[in-house]
Amino acid sequence: MHLVPPSKDASVRLAKQAEKDKADAIASASPYYYLLDEASIVNHFSSIAKFVSLPLFVCYILGFTTNATGLSILRKLKDGRMIIGMKDSSKDYLFLASVIQEMQKVVRSWTG
Repeated sequence: MHLVPPSKDASVRLAKQAEKDKADAIASASPYYYLLDEASIVNHFSSIAKFVSLPLFVCYILGFTTNATGLSILRKLKDGRMIIGMKDSSKDYLFLASVIQEMQKVVRSWTG
């Protein structure tokens, strides 16, 4: 299930429903109404991971969310074993290459 709701609480609610409905995984972007700092973005994804046992993919859709999900955020989420992958729609191929190089054994990446 792909989640792009406007808030952390809505994301958690939808993630719980996805788990109840037997989804295989969750793909979520950060909330899009507000510009968030790094700690808030980490907290958003951490909250989803805390309340459901489904695998979680980060969707980096900078043009839609206005919140950058940079390498430092991905490192924190990876180190906490909160994500298993990311979908990058930033069209920044150097960024994607750095994600693949640094996290290839832990985090799956794709672009689209």
